[in-house]
Amino acid sequence: METGVSIVRRYSSSNPMERISIICEHYENFSGIVDSFEIGVFHMISSEKAYNRQSRRADLGVRIQSGNGYSDRTGDQAVENVMIKDAMKECDFSGDLLKDTDDSEKHRRDILTIQMMREEFDVLEAHLKALKKKEYRIFYSYLTGEKEIADIADEEHMLCESARNKISKTKKQLTQEILPFFRESL
Repeated sequence: METGVSIVRRYSSSNPMERISIICEHYENFSGIVDSFEIGVFHMISSEKAYNRQSRRADLGVRIQSGNGYSDRTGDQAVENVMIKDAMKECDFSGDLLKDTDDSEKHRRDILTIQMMREEFDVLEAHLKALKKKEYRIFYSYLTGEKEIADIADEEHMLCESARNKISKTKKQLTQEILPFFRESL
């Protein structure tokens, strides 16, 4: 069984045709795969930043108050977390998003991949919903894995081979329509 991380890694190095196939193959839980990967990247960035800052200060866990200023580590961390999430969502690398991380280029690529996956999934979804009702019903049942081809054929009063051909034709049509909207690469 392929993990979410391996699906994202494969997606990031694939060409547009391969990415369409990956979306179709994992359509039912594609958004969940992207969401879980995004949360993982967020936590990795957040923890690396905290650890590396702490290591630079040689913080041993004992704080000594110096001066009259107040320090709110929890509040500061919450603000930073919001800033990291916003920067990730916007793919804004201009601030300190990747400062103090171990591998900023890897995180940058991961964030761009997440954005590309979301955008391309949205394109496929929009075009899928624009199909004729019968085409949509047949192809959606196939994509989600709700029904086997035999069940689809039975429901639609057609032969299994006809259902298979309809699914193949719809996938080919959908691919041709959405391909121009997919990036060539990151």
